[in-house]
Amino acid sequence: MEAQEILNDKLKREYKVCVPAAVINGKVENFLLNTGKTTRIKGYSRPGKVPMVVLRQRFLAEALNHVLPQVLKEGHDYLLNLFRVTPAHQPKYKVNQFGEGKDLEYTVTFEVLPEVPQSPGKSCILSDISLLFPMNVLRKSWSKLPANAPPHVRILMICMSPKRETQ
Repeated sequence: MEAQEILNDKLKREYKVCVPAAVINGKVENFLLNTGKTTRIKGYSRPGKVPMVVLRQRFLAEALNHVLPQVLKEGHDYLLNLFRVTPAHQPKYKVNQFGEGKDLEYTVTFEVLPEVPQSPGKSCILSDISLLFPMNVLRKSWSKLPANAPPHVRILMICMSPKRETQ
């Protein structure tokens, strides 16, 4: 998979991505094999016994339509990791070349989130927060808390119940 930056104008970015035909063909073959395991076609006795040539003739268009979104997502993830950008919205794809036995070439256009500089030397630390809740609310919430809650989160709960007077 190859990616190159075409446009870098303030927050707008455009990239050209090329996915080799071997990657696409491998995914299409997997789709056809999985489809062939369960497909019953007239003239063949059992599912899984249909020749690959027949599967290709009947299901190639469906396979390509199934594989394209997967490849676009993988290419987009590769692109974000390679260029270390964070998109501000959904990208717009324009497929330039796609087909059986051909490399997939497409362009991706999106805007990135601006970098916000941190103020040096100033930090805010939150500590010792006390919250008062009724006991019934705490019991319901505590039962929904996962057993593997993050250890770095500490919650100090002070439970106060009304005093009962005795005679």
